[in-house]
Amino acid sequence: MTIGMMLVALKDKKIEYTKYGQTILLIAILGVVVPLIEITFYMTFKGARGAILWLFPLVFIVALLLLNVKKIHQFFEKN
Repeated sequence: MTIGMMLVALKDKKIEYTKYGQTILLIAILGVVVPLIEITFYMTFKGARGAILWLFPLVFIVALLLLNVKKIHQFFEKN
């Protein structure tokens, strides 16, 4: 089931903001993200392009930095 369908089903049952609904949504998201990460590592090693493997964690570092910038912006926006 896709994440969009899962979210619609959770909203229909009105449980998207409960702990149970959040857990189901997290599992659905991990069910999409984890295989993509595994395929990325597999293809990197299979294609003998191990030299570019260091770029992969760089994407996560940039994403975390952007997430923190958004949180900082929201903090100052409240005050």
